[in-house]
Amino acid sequence: MKNNLTAEEVLADLAVRLPAYLEELKEAAWENERFAYGVKTAYVECLEIVQRWKDSARYGLDFPIEKRFPL
Repeated sequence: MKNNLTAEEVLADLAVRLPAYLEELKEAAWENERFAYGVKTAYVECLEIVQRWKDSARYGLDFPIEKRFPL
């Protein structure tokens, strides 16, 4: 993994990784549902923050996050 990224590179990376992580959570079987819910909540909140970035739509974040990843 490359260090010393620009802010745009970091946001672009998060715009790709967070939805992928959330998709993985949909398919995962968790023994501790409360922990899984906490992880999902954290990812959704981070994704909502990244979506506030003016260029987020360019990186595929042009959808209602909580409709795709309901809590």
